[in-house]
Amino acid sequence: ALTVPVNLIQTAEDGDFVLLAEKTGAAQATAKKVSVKQGQNYNGMVEIKSGLQKGDWVISTGFQDVNNGETVAF
Repeated sequence: ALTVPVNLIQTAEDGDFVLLAEKTGAAQATAKKVSVKQGQNYNGMVEIKSGLQKGDWVISTGFQDVNNGETVAF
């Protein structure tokens, strides 16, 4: 199962989501809003039942200040 820290899950009118970084260059990416379905929550981690795949880069630093489609550096 895929898990992420529970604090990375954001909520909007259309449901829960996380922000992913989709690589666009050597040290740049574009933020992408991805809807997720939560599963079990344990010890600060939440199971993601759908929406994420192995290898996705979830934005975990500064995610509250990033909007869908913005360029991010890593």
